[in-house]
Amino acid sequence: MSTEKKKGTKFEVLTPQGYEYSDKPQKMKFTKRTHCVKCGLCCRTNPPTLLKNDMALFAGGSIQPEHVAVIREGEPVYSLADKEVYIAPFELLMVRGRAGSTVCSLLSGENVCDVYENRPAQCKAYACYGPQLTITGLETTRMVRRDLFGDIPFVLEVIDRHDEKCSYRELADALEKIAGGDEAAVDAVIDMLQYDIAVRPFVAEKLGLADHMIQLILGKPLLETIRLLGYQVDQEGEDYTIKPLEKKEEPK
Repeated sequence: MSTEKKKGTKFEVLTPQGYEYSDKPQKMKFTKRTHCVKCGLCCRTNPPTLLKNDMALFAGGSIQPEHVAVIREGEPVYSLADKEVYIAPFELLMVRGRAGSTVCSLLSGENVCDVYENRPAQCKAYACYGPQLTITGLETTRMVRRDLFGDIPFVLEVIDRHDEKCSYRELADALEKIAGGDEAAVDAVIDMLQYDIAVRPFVAEKLGLADHMIQLILGKPLLETIRLLGYQVDQEGEDYTIKPLEKKEEPK
């Protein structure tokens, strides 16, 4: 099949359909879309990353903390799109997916965005019908937890201390050492897990916060994300057992 681009937004596609009426392929005309038709595909496949420009949406009430999840630096992230695990190069705040899916939690019904007039900057910039803009400079334009909690020193101290004690990069390094038989690395991982487990109820009680706020401040529990690094942790009382996940055999 060959295509010929004409002036304007019209395209002609030569197709072998219609040979019964002529010895040449018929031409089918298509119109190139130049605006959003509100199909909702982008809202169902990839919730947006929040940028510093989106801070006003919190002040205006368009976005609430319960809509937001943090991805910490070095965190393993499972992609529902291609079933792969990626390591976050730096901290990001994203709109949550609905019930663990890729459907944006700000989407109600089939294709209705609850905050369309005051939607995040990344949503406004996205145009599936035209050339896609490459997102550059995300290191400096991204929103992080310090932007949200900058006026609450106690929360910033909690975040900094937790990042220091429960670094994903150090966790990954320790797990790699465990695989090589380093017993001291086992204690290092257990120390991280115990700190992560203990600090969450402490902060929740201290500030009277719900679970979604604790996860926004501290991220997902390490007991959950450690599985994405290929290990599982069994806990019995105060004892922990760390072991590699059993690999499922690929279907033949």
